[in-house]
Amino acid sequence: MLTAEASAELASVFRVLVVDDFEPWRRVVRWMLQPFPEWQIVGVASDGVEGVEQAKKLQPDVILLDIGMPKLNGIDAAEANP
Repeated sequence: MLTAEASAELASVFRVLVVDDFEPWRRVVRWMLQPFPEWQIVGVASDGVEGVEQAKKLQPDVILLDIGMPKLNGIDAAEANP
């Protein structure tokens, strides 16, 4: 059983999916969020199609989504995500 403090701490974790076709930028995002344990990167995707698939599978709290990507752009990917 979780204590109230532990339960509150778990509730403040944001699960993040990073969707961007530029791999160096995905590394920068990981590096930037690393010092903040409340931001947990749960997945990455390199195009909009993969991003939609990962979003359905992982159910992240936040999706950092590039607009200009191959296969499916970020705007269409956002509209496709439930």
